[in-house]
Amino acid sequence: MTIEEQNQIQPEVEDIEVEVTEQEVSNEASSDDELENYTKGVSKRINKLNERKRAAEEKAAALEAALQQREQEVHAYYNQAVQSQHSLLAKEEETINLKEREANELYKKAHSAGDAELMSKADSLKNEVSIQKEKVRIAKQRSEQSYAQSQQNYYQQPVQEQQVQV
Repeated sequence: MTIEEQNQIQPEVEDIEVEVTEQEVSNEASSDDELENYTKGVSKRINKLNERKRAAEEKAAALEAALQQREQEVHAYYNQAVQSQHSLLAKEEETINLKEREANELYKKAHSAGDAELMSKADSLKNEVSIQKEKVRIAKQRSEQSYAQSQQNYYQQPVQEQQVQV
């Protein structure tokens, strides 16, 4: 082999080495692009999941607020019903007291007149009034117990909910 032939072979070898080097750089660049694309995809998925989580939390908070508002409305309606019941019982008690005074006056008149039949009617009326009076007393007692129990349950419920959240 002559020197010229060797010189011709050497530049070809150098060209090949340069080409290989360029290919390695392009491989590194393409793997960087792949990594960047993968990272972008992962970031998008994470952002979507975070957005869904935030939306779910907002929805849960809105539902919880709506539930609390409904509970307050129910409690207000219950209190209104209890007050109406108290008012009704007070009026009934007033009516019974009026009937009791009338029965006592009727009995006094019957006693002073010596009318046995009227005294018997006055006694019957007094007995009926006593029964009605006892019914109203029991109704008031039940109403007060029911109201006290509902108040206790209403105020204990938020404490229990706070304990569950902790």
